[in-house]
Amino acid sequence: MTLISLTKTNTGILFTLAVLICGISTTPVAAQESVVLSVSPTLFDMTANPTQNWASNVRVINANAFPITVYAEAVNFAAAGEVGQGTLIPVFDEEAAGETLAEWIDIDREEIVIPPEQTVSVPFTIAVPDDAPPGGHFAAILIGTRSFRDSDGQAMVETSQVVTSLVFLRVAGDIDERGLIREFRTEDAIYESADATFSVRFENTGNVHIQPQGEIEVRNMWGQLRGTIPINKNSQFGNVLPESIRTYTFSWSSSWSLADVGRHTAVVTLAYGDTSRQFVNATTNFWLIPWRLLLVAVTVVGAFVWLFVFAIKLYVRRMLQLAGVTPELHKQQRRRVSVTAPLEAGILDLREELKNGTGSRGARLWSFVLTYRVATLVTMAVLVFVGLLAWYVVLLITSDYTYEISIEQPDGTTVPIQVDQTTPTEISSANAIELTVINQSNVPTAIEQLRATVDPDKFNLIEVFEPTQQIKERSVLVYDPMFVDQIPDLQAAFPGVLISSFSSDDPDSPPMVLYVGTDLLNTQ
Repeated sequence: MTLISLTKTNTGILFTLAVLICGISTTPVAAQESVVLSVSPTLFDMTANPTQNWASNVRVINANAFPITVYAEAVNFAAAGEVGQGTLIPVFDEEAAGETLAEWIDIDREEIVIPPEQTVSVPFTIAVPDDAPPGGHFAAILIGTRSFRDSDGQAMVETSQVVTSLVFLRVAGDIDERGLIREFRTEDAIYESADATFSVRFENTGNVHIQPQGEIEVRNMWGQLRGTIPINKNSQFGNVLPESIRTYTFSWSSSWSLADVGRHTAVVTLAYGDTSRQFVNATTNFWLIPWRLLLVAVTVVGAFVWLFVFAIKLYVRRMLQLAGVTPELHKQQRRRVSVTAPLEAGILDLREELKNGTGSRGARLWSFVLTYRVATLVTMAVLVFVGLLAWYVVLLITSDYTYEISIEQPDGTTVPIQVDQTTPTEISSANAIELTVINQSNVPTAIEQLRATVDPDKFNLIEVFEPTQQIKERSVLVYDPMFVDQIPDLQAAFPGVLISSFSSDDPDSPPMVLYVGTDLLNTQ
């Protein structure tokens, strides 16, 4: 439930909601009156030029069995803190100067009645002024159950249920995409089990929002991979606003063995940038030390070492005895001593016992073991030690380990991340990127021109006819966030095209659409 209450002050007004910078959750929000309200999409991410107009709509979903009345309002949006929360800043008429994104958004503020279990689209337009500064501009469209303005049209919000759709706009021009990893560490330096918590602090030092994408690789002291944590992969969310820091917190839990005891290394690698792909990385270390298990292991190894040393002393004494050298005079006596003599004597005794001993064969064998009980015990200890050493080597070469990953949300809860990151569904023909193309240039040969300039093995252009009301100068590429990895290839093939991401609930919606303007064509 999201409830807000605004009152105006002389210095303007700020209020903070538990909303993610990466986007609002699509989970419906229920008020005390059991009213369920949700919006889609939760995030518009688009690019535009000065003087360009952009039109779209927000779908408001009434999941209740009765009609509800809602109101819409555009406010500005800014980062708040490092855990993905944001600040919403209303625009008051007397303070408006036309410099913020919320002022560029034109939205119908009249009451909207949504029938039971129905969805209504709320249209809005964005008119980018000709003097709009390049870089990122951020706003939010609030949908509430009470009006956001009083009878005089002044901004005002009483306690109300509100759901939000964020609007992130890049204004083309002198775009500065820069970022760095401020800190990468684990919560603790030493863990008793393979359960670690990682935090990555990423700072955006540019003038446009960026979405760092990459992964954290966790390896043990032998270099074996023990987990891969994806960061913002196949997602529209996880953005970092300009001049702000975003902290991502992940939990890693893995199965482990004795081979994993020791120092672990985690390396985070992030890529960011739409105009040019840039990479940053950082490394941290932590220790896996199960001290209870290690205490037992040290005790066992210590006992084995003591037993082995004791056995060596007995063997040497026996060797000297067989050579006729007494312990008191062995320094003065010079006789040839055979190192293998005790072993040879033991073998002869075993043969003699088996051949001439009394009782059954098992009884004779047991009599020999009792006679050479220390040697037998040492032999068994050596065999056990060799077996344990072989088992440890097998563990070192075993790579089949399972692990679980989760990400921490701003409210402190954790959400599991699918470990087996499957490749996005192929949308290609003969391994080519399938791209839906809509001609808005009023040039009949536009699609043929594009096909002549791109590699058919890389791009499959599918033309869709759509009546053009107005000739467009700039080309725009709209894509589903899950195909973000293919954007660099498209930017290289269509330089200068404006990029916007849009997540659709329609399964039949094409994942990538190129609206062709005259800028991509030869109109001479």
